[in-house]
Amino acid sequence: MFFTLSGVSFTLSSLKYWDLYTELSPKFLRRVRRFAFFVLLGYVMHLPVKSFHDFRYMDLAAWQGWLQVDVLQCIGVTLIFLQLLMWVAGSPERFAKLAAGAGAFVVLLAPVSWALHWTKFLPLTAASYLTSQTGSLFPLFPWSGYVLFAARWDT
Repeated sequence: MFFTLSGVSFTLSSLKYWDLYTELSPKFLRRVRRFAFFVLLGYVMHLPVKSFHDFRYMDLAAWQGWLQVDVLQCIGVTLIFLQLLMWVAGSPERFAKLAAGAGAFVVLLAPVSWALHWTKFLPLTAASYLTSQTGSLFPLFPWSGYVLFAARWDT
């Protein structure tokens, strides 16, 4: 439900300032920074050490636990994607179609994404966003699909 409400609230707040959010304005950049803060906050909440000096003592399991993708990271990255999609789309109608298409893409490719061993090709940080094999509870595939489908609501 939290994912769906994030998508709906994104669209409702976006329609109000559509023109300001579809150009590289200070309002656009401030909004992207706010979504990036969600991602950062998700990592800070899982910080496995008491000080930055202790990072050098972390083993692979500690790194994997810290870099797992949780709700805040998934929603934050998806909202940044939606903001960029608005910029590309240009109109609310086109945005709705692109968001629905992106949602279908994410949901349909989730089994493929989960079957691949992403850590062979990508660093753990990136691979954690694509599969639960790294310990991620809410990887982008399929969870961002809820936000993407809900973002096309009421357009």
